[in-house]
Amino acid sequence: MLYTNILLGLIWAGSARARYTSRNVQESRSIDHGSSVNDAVTARDQLSARDTYPINCHIHDWPSASVESIKGIYDWFYQLWAPFEADAQQCRRIACQGTSAVWMCADSLDYQNINSVRIADKMNDLLDGDHGCLDKDNKDLVQGMVFTTESWNIVVRGGEDCSVDVPEQPIFY
Repeated sequence: MLYTNILLGLIWAGSARARYTSRNVQESRSIDHGSSVNDAVTARDQLSARDTYPINCHIHDWPSASVESIKGIYDWFYQLWAPFEADAQQCRRIACQGTSAVWMCADSLDYQNINSVRIADKMNDLLDGDHGCLDKDNKDLVQGMVFTTESWNIVVRGGEDCSVDVPEQPIFY
């Protein structure tokens, strides 16, 4: 079972990287190479404005979270301005409201210590109406996972019992 999970994780990571690289190559082809240096720098900055790897929506048949609850957590993270930690290759539930939760996962062999404001910024990618993970049939629900280039990711999902303090979990892949 462990080997199957590792193999599936490696296959997923390879395909996610391929999709991410393919999208960036296509976007870079749209730059007008006859433009000035300033225009090229501006175009580069626009391409790298979103420094995340793919966003995966509606994974593992997990229940969706309430957008209202997740926005409440988002606001709290901005007010809190404090670090959250996850041990190496572990996920930790860092916030829970109602039945909606935010988990932070360390994808690397090192623990991650990330400021709540940076986490909120990544959560915002999931709430983005155009490219996020809002449910198609109900825009009041959201569920998904957003990766970063810094070996950590954020999971937003519902179906949580916020009255129970859960231990860290192995990475959700």
